[in-house]
Formats: sequence, C-alpha cells, structure tokens
Amino acid sequence: MDPPLQAIRLDLPSWLAGLDEDHPTAFKDHVRELRDARARSNGYSSLAEGYELLRSFEFKIPDTAHEDGLPRRQLPASVTAIGPHTLRLVSRLSSGHGLHTPGDTCPSQVWTVRTDSTRDDELLVAKIYCPSFAIPRTSHIPGIYEYITPTQHARVEEAAYKALSSVQGRWVPYFLGRFQTALPHGEPAEVNLLEYVPGQLLSEWRNARCADPLHTIGTLEFKALRQDHIDLFTGLSTQIAEMHALGIRHCNLHGSHIILPQPDRLSGGFVFIDFAYARAWKPPTERSNVGVVDYRKAAAAFRCCDAP
Repeated sequence: MDPPLQAIRLDLPSWLAGLDEDHPTAFKDHVRELRDARARSNGYSSLAEGYELLRSFEFKIPDTAHEDGLPRRQLPASVTAIGPHTLRLVSRLSSGHGLHTPGDTCPSQVWTVRTDSTRDDELLVAKIYCPSFAIPRTSHIPGIYEYITPTQHARVEEAAYKALSSVQGRWVPYFLGRFQTALPHGEPAEVNLLEYVPGQLLSEWRNARCADPLHTIGTLEFKALRQDHIDLFTGLSTQIAEMHALGIRHCNLHGSHIILPQPDRLSGGFVFIDFAYARAWKPPTERSNVGVVDYRKAAAAFRCCDAP
C-alpha cells in the first residue's frame, strides 16, 4: 500500500496514543488538558483578521507536470513567488470550535489568508487544526467510536491530497503544504494551506434552486431542474469513481464540501474539498457498504426539501 494510503488507514497504535477504553485515567487527563487550553484560548483573540499565522515559510509547490493532457487551474501566483513568506488571516470561512464548549467535534477553523507576496485579489485557504478545537466526549472504542485528534485529521488530509496529487488543480484544490506553528495561548497548531477556488457550494445551489417546500413548481421548471440534477450528479459520479480508483474515500462528501466553480457550473467540473475525514477506499461487500457512502452523501445534496 502506498505511504499516503497507509497513513489514512488509522489503524496504527500511534494514532491512539493510549487514549482508548483501556486507559481511562490517561483519557481524563487528556480531556482536562484540552479544557484548560480551551479556557486559555478564550482569553485571547489570536485568530482574527490580520493575525500573522505563519512567518518565514516556503510553500510546498505541488507537481503540475502531468501527461494526461487535461486542463488544470494555474497555481496561485504567490505560490511561485520568491520567499520566504508571511501569512496573515483575512476572513473566517467556517467554524472550528463553535460555542467553545467541551464536546465540540469540528477539528479545524478555516480562513482565507493572504501572503506578503499576494495580489490584493488573490486569496489562499488555511485550515488551522488545534488540539482544543475538538474535545471528545468519550475515549476511543474500537468498532464503536473513533476518536481522532485534530492533529491526526490534519495529517490524514495531507495524506489524502498526496494520494490525489494527479487530480490537484482539476477537481481538488492544490495542496500547498502542512506547517506547524504555535498560537499565542501556547497551544501548537497544524496549518494546511490550499488553493482558494471561488464558486458556489452545491448546498447553496440546492437551497437557491430547490427551495419549494410546498412543491408548487411548474412542470417546465421541474423538468429543467430535473435535467440539471441529472447533469450535475452524472459529473459527480464520474469524479467520485475516479477518486475511489485513486484509493481514497472522502467519507464526508455532502453539499458543503462540493464547489461548483465559476463560471461553468453545469459542465460537470466540480471541486471536492475537506478531506480531513478521508479513508483508504474499500470495495463494498455483503457486510459493508462503505464503498458507496460517498455517492449516497453526494446524492442527498439534491433533495428538493428537508422532509424525510
């Protein structure tokens, strides 16, 4: 098995670090440390617009030399500019630790960022993984509850992008490196840097096009919407199959993790994001349907309403 795929199997003893059901005292100490760190972080406003997240770093430039002849987006100009670089936060894209209460499960905060060599209109994406962003409710119980730390999520995501290196710039963003830093309250953090892909989330497209709880849409409008759904899902299915062929299951592929890039929204050219929960692909069996979960989650984004 390729090293990136081996890394995201998550069955190595080092992933658990003794935080399973056989080490209750160690787990309680771990949770207490996370709560203390969360309390310290609440006393700082470190992750805010203008904060200097990284200093004197060099991008890890992905390989763009491929022989398939398929079109790819250009690398961001700042990535190929002469370094070292400084990275500053611009705006928050999604929540990392919600209401700051124990038990939060989102392992990262996601921000648009800009480097000192970036044009004013060019942004990148930084996913910041910090231990106290996700405080577990229970210890790791094999086969029942999988406790994965934010640091592990960051490394899983890096491994997934490496496994998908041949499609970066096509239907996944360019991965620009994983970096380590320290936040002002003293906690370490992992930072995954990615290409920023402008566009509309599939969930946003669905909410705008399919907001008809009373199902009063006319016949012609319904036929047009149905054809849009067929065109979109056909493209999605093709990309999911290619992802699986490269050995990766996304495992969290709902409408908020699928971008319809501008301007060709109905050409089948989607971009999949957020591989923090990725796993090595396994074919479906009589006892497991994990091989089709990505299709099911993507299909759920096309439901015309939230009714069961």
